Amino acid sequence: MLIPDGGFVSGALFIKPGVHLHLAQGAVLRCSTQMENFPPRRTRIEGTSMAVEPWSQYTDLKG
Repeated sequence: MLIPDGGFVSGALFIKPGVHLHLAQGAVLRCSTQMENFPPRRTRIEGTSMAVEPWSQYTDLKG
């Protein structure tokens, strides 16, 4: 997958095995600030299947 020159905003990226992400010179990929762009993902941690919301541990931080 090639991100062309320019600025782009993205939510979660789910890249399949064998797919490579390349950014062209001048390409800028920024993270979306909208939490709905980062859905929970099913995963296994220590043999236990669960839905993980990786951002949730950071939403209540005080600066």
